Amino acid sequence: MSFKFNIWVLLTLFTLTCGFCSAQDMTDSSTGKSFPAKVSFDFEGEQYNLSGTGVSTRKKFFVKVYSVASYIEDPDSVKGGDVFDNILNSKGAKQLSFQWVRNVPQNKVRQGYRDALGKHTSNAAHIVEFTDFFGDVKSGDKHTIRWLPGGTITVSINGEEKGKMQNEEFAKAVWSVWFGSGSVVKRDRLVSLLK
Repeated sequence: MSFKFNIWVLLTLFTLTCGFCSAQDMTDSSTGKSFPAKVSFDFEGEQYNLSGTGVSTRKKFFVKVYSVASYIEDPDSVKGGDVFDNILNSKGAKQLSFQWVRNVPQNKVRQGYRDALGKHTSNAAHIVEFTDFFGDVKSGDKHTIRWLPGGTITVSINGEEKGKMQNEEFAKAVWSVWFGSGSVVKRDRLVSLLK
């Protein structure tokens, strides 16, 4: 009797713990990829703590390409009114985390970014500088794009920083790829937790 009770207690605790862990993640129902609900990082001596706002899927001709999660430093500051415009004009730190579910060659990755960015900026030099951070993509690769206060954009691939650039207007153009009109994903899903 005591043995059965102990097993029941252990199973209950395990179930509750697993449920708690999964509640802390954001999961893309389309790909099954999970992202933490919060992220923290240091940049130039400053600590940033961001909260997830939602997850969406990039599809090309009905083929799943990657899952993307959005994070923002102060989620309450962008609630109300046009949340997409609020995010694009927010002065706090922001992050986009990507988990790729397909292999994509470098030329297609860069061309995809060029095409998308070209709809939001005419600054060809900045587009080339940004797209040069990216190479071939393998399924399972993780990319991180951060927008820091002051307009600094950083790109990391599988945890390794690939480059940074500073230009407020270009940073806004980068975020417009996912949050602007004509978003490459279902942008409503990227703000589903801002309610």
